[in-house]
Amino acid sequence: MEMIDVEPKLLEIHRLIASAVFPEDVFGKKLFINDDDDGERVAETSAEEKEALSRVLKEWKRKCDPSIFSGKYSDVYSEEAIQMLYRLFNEGIERIETGDYGSDLSSDFRINIGGDEIELRKYLLDTETAEVYAGSILINGKYGKKVIAKIASKKENNRYLENEIRVLRILSEEQKSQVKHYPPENKTFKMSDGRLGLVMEYHADFYSLEEVKDSEKWKNGIPEKHMVWMLNRALSGIGYAHSRNTIHRNLNPQNVIIRPRDHNLVFTNWDQAILNAHVNSGLEFVGDKDEYFYPSELKTGDKILPSSDLFAIGKLMIYILGGNPETNEMPDSVDPRIQNFLKAFVMESKWQRVSDAWKTHGELIELVEDLWGKRKFLKFSMYNK
Repeated sequence: MEMIDVEPKLLEIHRLIASAVFPEDVFGKKLFINDDDDGERVAETSAEEKEALSRVLKEWKRKCDPSIFSGKYSDVYSEEAIQMLYRLFNEGIERIETGDYGSDLSSDFRINIGGDEIELRKYLLDTETAEVYAGSILINGKYGKKVIAKIASKKENNRYLENEIRVLRILSEEQKSQVKHYPPENKTFKMSDGRLGLVMEYHADFYSLEEVKDSEKWKNGIPEKHMVWMLNRALSGIGYAHSRNTIHRNLNPQNVIIRPRDHNLVFTNWDQAILNAHVNSGLEFVGDKDEYFYPSELKTGDKILPSSDLFAIGKLMIYILGGNPETNEMPDSVDPRIQNFLKAFVMESKWQRVSDAWKTHGELIELVEDLWGKRKFLKFSMYNK
């Protein structure tokens, strides 16, 4: 196991924040304010609750102050913990506004896997084939590590989850460096009605491209120097998948997540991927084929190629830059050479657009160094402190 040069107390704070399913898990179910006449009392109005939540956020930020910790990477983990706190804080504000803050957070939805009892506490979303929940491993009746569970929305969709299991096993079996671009190992279970489920560790320090673009800080798009590290990681990860004759086929802003701390990027939801793509057409595609992130061959039923994934990646980069992925227009602030580079991804003809992810990866590195010199790690954050 890799040893991290971070003070144990900070790692424990980081773990507690990362394990939260609801903001109440960190900030508390009851919020208090200081009353000049009565001392501390429970906040009663939504305005008081927001004020109290802000106060608790400040207290947690003080606990995460990097200046009070030793260790080479303490500043990195402090920053990450604070960013996760802001995400929980924003969700807490939303729960206050809907009147849900402080409500009962327990759930009767429990599963047992390999001796672990897991409580699925929070519905997250529906994919085209499954329902997704956030949950906690129960340890002596208390909430422990956070997990994510993906359950087939109907028994007929088990084949899609079975496909995802096969894909992830193939992509991870050689333990190449690119394995970091795929979801972690998962465990399976069956519901009483026969639906298949997958459980894997939930990484609270990752953000989907949709979440990045919807954030207040990046609603107008990210700078091109940040886009290129995301593209760099995307080409590396999808390039290895293509080398194993596997095409994702379903890349969109929800299915690509990034981690600011180390500039990692992960592709999720491989249930509609095509294995042995040189001879296989895969399972029937389920979803809105008219979404502009998807190439024309997906809509017409023509053969899917590696360039189909690269088309989607090009669209995603235009989107995250604050451009229009439907028309391929990009902000004027984006260097023309970067714009031309991305336009080669999104050509309508699958035969004319870029098709070799690893070759394109090398070309990207050359372009970045031509534009800005030797590459440097640029700090990326989701929220302003």
